[in-house]
Amino acid sequence: MGMESVNVRRPKDKVVFGHRKSKLSIDLATRFAAKIVNSDKM
Repeated sequence: MGMESVNVRRPKDKVVFGHRKSKLSIDLATRFAAKIVNSDKM
């Protein structure tokens, strides 16, 4: 019995950057089941 090579592709993650777009961020995260990462100062 031979072993077959299976190439499973995982969808690439997408990153959206923005500034002062809180409502847009929440709308996008809700629509696409995404996470919001907030960093006010780094």
